[in-house]
Amino acid sequence: AVVSTQSTGMKHNVALPNNHFNKSNKKYKMSFNAAAQKLRRATLRKKKAMNVFPRPARQLQPIANCQSQRYNHKIKLAKGFSLLEIEKAGLKESEARALRIRVDRRRITKSEES
Repeated sequence: AVVSTQSTGMKHNVALPNNHFNKSNKKYKMSFNAAAQKLRRATLRKKKAMNVFPRPARQLQPIANCQSQRYNHKIKLAKGFSLLEIEKAGLKESEARALRIRVDRRRITKSEES
């Protein structure tokens, strides 16, 4: 009994074609309105800044240096000002929060410069 290889349609040692027919539109969301969404976000940011005008649009945060030797030349935003820093500015914690100044109650100020 001789088995014919002609019925499979493949000759030689070839990889089977890997066709991805299982992709559906539910899995992949196309965003053709990305430019319009970008414009909408920008206008909403401007509106928000105008609504809260005397105050900053974002909460005020202190600037801190990164800790490790690799990143210590970079600057990042810290969690919030310490209670001592807020007292030196002549504010109470509740007043600072009302003015959209972030407060970190766990932070301890060690330097005399701040």
